[in-house]
Amino acid sequence: MTPEPFVLVITVNHNSLGNTLQTIESLEGMTYPRFEILLVDNGSTDSSVDAVSRTHPGVRIIASPTNLGFAGGFNLGLQYGIERHAELMLIINNDVAVAPEMLTNLVSIVETGTGAAGPVIYYYDRPDVIWSSGFRCHPMTLEMTGGQRNGVAAGWEGAPFQVDYLLGCAMLLQRSALTVTGLFDPRFSLYYEDLDLCLRLKAHGFRLLTVPMAKMWHKVAGSTGLYSPLRTYHMARSSVLFFRKHAKGWQRPAIFFFRAGSAVRSSLILLGRRDFHCLHAYCRGLKHGWQGLLDDTPYR
Repeated sequence: MTPEPFVLVITVNHNSLGNTLQTIESLEGMTYPRFEILLVDNGSTDSSVDAVSRTHPGVRIIASPTNLGFAGGFNLGLQYGIERHAELMLIINNDVAVAPEMLTNLVSIVETGTGAAGPVIYYYDRPDVIWSSGFRCHPMTLEMTGGQRNGVAAGWEGAPFQVDYLLGCAMLLQRSALTVTGLFDPRFSLYYEDLDLCLRLKAHGFRLLTVPMAKMWHKVAGSTGLYSPLRTYHMARSSVLFFRKHAKGWQRPAIFFFRAGSAVRSSLILLGRRDFHCLHAYCRGLKHGWQGLLDDTPYR
């Protein structure tokens, strides 16, 4: 009998030891028989590496001396997996809890032509409410559309279905697909790197599947803070990079006007909240997206 494919499970940590330890404990409880956990530490200045080494000796650790961002950190892990011929690689956030059967259910549907598969992701603090079930790509604006965000989970244990976008919070990737498309674009230091990879996978003919029987729970914005200047800056910057990269022909004017309206609306919301730190970060993010720059300001 053919053995189950080996899966490298990759998570990335940056000064978030509490979340990371909880995630590793959850991952270690998965029932799938052939997997290894790899922690990429993104230049942490706390005790993360020593603590994980001491409490979870079975976890392999790659310690980057600097913070490579989401894309760069996961690329380090994915490259490690490719070099060691891991057939499948699960990238997963370090602020999640998973159902024990999640990985088993994901692996069970992967076949030739499947580029990536993802679970249905629920809110950690609202465990019956869906955060992501995958999304469709709007043909004119490239925005995420459809999906079941904020929907209640009743009846969500059916067959896998195709989507255009899976979120990098959890994606099971085929090594064979990554050797065709390449890894994450490191210019997306945070946010939109997952949508960019999804569009590249689809452009090469690979299917993206959501697997309702595979479940996990996510502490939304647990690493960056939901309304932090750090998150605001990177969301703004990466959005500009993403739409500049993928807009084609007649999509360009539609996206320009749609995104301009979105920028005005977001700025007015921040003004109304008198959140001038986030407003400043948002404007810098838009500017640097157009300029192709990355601000290394340690936003807090």
